[in-house]
Order: sequence, then structure tokens, then C-alpha cells
Amino acid sequence: MAGGEPSQPKATLLVVDDEAAVRRVLVMRLQLAGYRVVCAEDGEQALELFHREAPDLVVLDVMLPKLPVRRAQNTGLEKAPDPRGGDWLYA
Repeated sequence: MAGGEPSQPKATLLVVDDEAAVRRVLVMRLQLAGYRVVCAEDGEQALELFHREAPDLVVLDVMLPKLPVRRAQNTGLEKAPDPRGGDWLYA
């Protein structure tokens, strides 16, 4: 990093959790690790951001309101056409 210029993020991550405190901690830790992080607080918002942001990885609360894990798995998002090969991580 010449001249103190910020480096490019390693990847874009989508953090999905209905608890604000959990989102804040994850965002802080992941940004410090060099990732670009976008957040959603429910399943509907997660689906919208997934299609708009094309994240490299999704960290998804398994007890998420408005999008139970079974529904997330059945949406086909784990096989969504993503040029960067985005994946889901169920936490």
C-alpha cells in the first residue's frame, strides 16, 4: 500500500441476521479482516441484496425470520448464476 492508499477488499460478504448486535460484531470483525460486508436483517432483504450485490459468500442465521433455512435452500440461490461463484455459509 503505497502512500497509505486503502487496499481492495478481499471479497464481498453478505451477513444475514435478525439480531443487530450480532450483525455489528460480524461486520466489525470481517471489515477488519479486509472484507467488504453488506448486511440484511431478514430473509426478504437477504434475497434482494444477494441478487443486487452478488456476494462471494453469505453468512446466514439458521433461525432467520422470513426465510427459514429450508426455504433458502429451496430458492435455488445456492446454485444461482453468479459469475464470482458465490456460496452460502449457514451459521
